Amino acid sequence: MDENMDYKAIPVYRETSVYARKNDELELYRASSAANRACKHVIEESIREHFDGMRLPRSIVPPILDTFGADRVSYVLVNTLQSKSWDGRFGKDNLEWAQTIPIIPDLADSINKNSFCVVETHPAVLDGFIRHVRKAIEERSRPTLAEQLKSVMSNPPSGKHDRPKAHGMER
Repeated sequence: MDENMDYKAIPVYRETSVYARKNDELELYRASSAANRACKHVIEESIREHFDGMRLPRSIVPPILDTFGADRVSYVLVNTLQSKSWDGRFGKDNLEWAQTIPIIPDLADSINKNSFCVVETHPAVLDGFIRHVRKAIEERSRPTLAEQLKSVMSNPPSGKHDRPKAHGMER
C-alpha cells in the first residue's frame, strides 16, 4: 500500500476492463483496481494482526474506512461475499446485504479479474469483520446531534401553518 496515496479520491470503477478499454477509461479502471487490491491487502493484514483467536476488535474498522472510504471497502467485501456465497460460514445477513450491491463480473482473458480483490481470510472471522464494517458505516451515516440541531435551527417551524388541521375545522 502506498502511504501517500489518497485512496478515497479514487472513485470505485464499476464497469469491466473491456468496457474501460472501449470507452477510453483504462486509467480510471486501473487506478480503481489498484485501490481495490490495496484495500483487500489492508483488510487481510489488519485481521491477521488484530484477531486474537477469539475476538476481532471493532477498532480496526475506522482506520480502514478513513483510508479507503465506505464505498470501496463495501465493494471489496461485497465482491468477496459474492465470490464465496457458497461458503456456509458467512452469515445470512451478510450474504443478503451483498446481494443488494451489484458487482459486474469482469471476465476477460479467460479469468475473472474481480478475483484479485477477494479477501482471503478465515470466513468466520471475515464474517465478523463485515458486521463491524456494516455497523460502522451505518453509524457514520447517522446525523450527529450537532447536525440535527443545526438542521432544526436553520428550518424552524413557522407557526400556525405547520400545525395539522382538524378534519372539517379549516378556517
